[in-house]
Amino acid sequence: MSKNSGIEGMLLDISMPVLDGFDVLRVMAENKIQLPVVLVTAEATAKNVKRASQYGISDFISKPIDVDVLKQTLGEELTKRSGKGC
Repeated sequence: MSKNSGIEGMLLDISMPVLDGFDVLRVMAENKIQLPVVLVTAEATAKNVKRASQYGISDFISKPIDVDVLKQTLGEELTKRSGKGC
C-alpha cells in the first residue's frame, strides 16, 4: 500500500470464499504490503496461529467475537502504528 492509501490496518478472516486469509497474507508479503493485520477466525488452532505468525500478523481474535475485545485490540494496533486509538 502506498503511504497515501489511507488504510491503517486490516481485520482479516481466515475462511473466505475465493482467497483465504493466508492467501491474502501471502499476496501482501509478495507485494511488500506492510499493515497491522488482526486475524479473526473460528479456527484458532495452534497450526493456524503458527502459520499466521510467519506473516507477522499483529493479533488473533477467536470467534465468536467479543466486541469489547475487538475494539481494544484494534485500538491498540492503531495506536502502535499511528499514535491514535479507536
